[in-house]
Amino acid sequence: MEENVKNRSIWDKVKGFLHITGTAKGEYELKEFKQQLFILMIAIIIVLQIVGAWLFMREMGWIANGTPEKFDKNIAVLELNEEITENYINKIIGQIEKIKEKKEKFPHLFIIISSPGGSPQASSDFYFYLRDLQKEIPITVFVQNMAMSGAYYIACASEYDPKNKLSGIIANNNAPVGSIGVIMPKFVYTIAKGKIDEDDIAVGRHKKPISSFKFTSEEDKEYLKRNLLNPVYQHFLQTVSKGRQMDMNETIKYAEGQVWISTEVVGKLVDRISYVTKVKDEIKESVERRFPDEEVGFVPISLKKRDGGLFNVKVDIGGLVGTDLGAVVDGQVKYILN
Repeated sequence: MEENVKNRSIWDKVKGFLHITGTAKGEYELKEFKQQLFILMIAIIIVLQIVGAWLFMREMGWIANGTPEKFDKNIAVLELNEEITENYINKIIGQIEKIKEKKEKFPHLFIIISSPGGSPQASSDFYFYLRDLQKEIPITVFVQNMAMSGAYYIACASEYDPKNKLSGIIANNNAPVGSIGVIMPKFVYTIAKGKIDEDDIAVGRHKKPISSFKFTSEEDKEYLKRNLLNPVYQHFLQTVSKGRQMDMNETIKYAEGQVWISTEVVGKLVDRISYVTKVKDEIKESVERRFPDEEVGFVPISLKKRDGGLFNVKVDIGGLVGTDLGAVVDGQVKYILN
């Protein structure tokens, strides 16, 4: 008897459980049960696919994550940890603008920098944006892994106030800073046997000063330095001098493209050495003093991520992809802070 029970099919067991007999009515009820079970399974699969697609799109940036309001007073944390590009900075500004609309809920912005730099235009835009933002929301800048090039440009938006230990540039003791300069990299492609020729038609001596298929002449190099690189470099120097409250002659000593460990330039390129958890405690204590009866906590500023997305192709040419590459793209000269 026991062996017969073991050999029964799953549907025979279901029949027994539901007390369905072998009658026509019972078989009809079993058929309905199978259909309902099948529909339920399909519905569950569809729901799981929708949830999975939503989570994927949110992760990839097709759905904005937003910044949560978990506490009475929320300290917004921005991790500036990518190459500085116009697209990246525009995403950050877009999220901060949402915080500004509810600034009574966001009394402080904590910026943690770990970036190698990038576009001078994007760095300058964000620098001036932060300068204006500080009139409405206090800002603290902390260099965690590095603040090089355009990232250091941005860090200079936080001016040092000796009465406020959360002002200026605070850095980890091992963080590299600086790399103040401007560069326009260019690669010349050569072939061992044979050559590649250009056949451009242009009006204007300097319409195409650089090319990937020929060496740049000294005249064109001087033209590019004079008309592009030097003006950007001077703006960079002025920004650092203002932000660090240093004389221009003093600033130049640290602005020949050198990289410095933060402990070597305290009082020059950084204001004090600390570590991230201590700075967070100091910020929280500061906000709690301002709002003693409010619950205070940290919330991240969520950004759209496009690292290796479904249709996002990243090309590494011969291991040359680095922090500060430039090129001629769509007929425009791209150059970066370095």
